[in-house]
Parts: sequence; C-alpha cells; structure tokens
Amino acid sequence: ELTEVVAENLEVPRPVCCKKSKKSKVSPPSFWDADFNSLGFIEEQFEKHGNPASFSQTTSEELRKMSLSYQLRGTMLSYLLSTRQELELIEAN
Repeated sequence: ELTEVVAENLEVPRPVCCKKSKKSKVSPPSFWDADFNSLGFIEEQFEKHGNPASFSQTTSEELRKMSLSYQLRGTMLSYLLSTRQELELIEAN
C-alpha cells in the first residue's frame, strides 16, 4: 500500500545569512536573493567558527579532497534528513 505525502500546507523557511538588526525592520538578504554577499557570508562564518589561517600550510590538493569529502557528507546528511522528515510526515498522518 502506497502512502502519498502532500506538502502543500508546509511552509519552507528561507535561509538567512546575517544577524537580524534590532534597529532596522528590514530582513537580511537570503541565500536566494540576487544581492546576497557570498564572500561576506564566508568571512562571517570563518570569524564565528574558525580561523582560515590554520589552513595556510594546506596544499591545494588537500583542500580539494577536504572540500569533496565535506560535500559528500553534506549530501548524505541532507538525504538522511529528508528521508526522516518524510517518514515523520507519513507517521503523523
């Protein structure tokens, strides 16, 4: 027996890149906006989560391998998350 999952009433949150300003009620740009500053976002994440200088002695080949490894991990985690969410929706109905 097949169960159909309908997500027409689910609202998908938009990812945001910056902290919300208390002074302004204007929303920060999202990843989907044309004016999203990708380099600024990367610099902000390095400031929060790590120092890029620690990779200064890493070769380009090592960085490429690390990047690929994390992309694969991210893909697998995204797949596992979407599968779990789908199962939760099925169980809720």
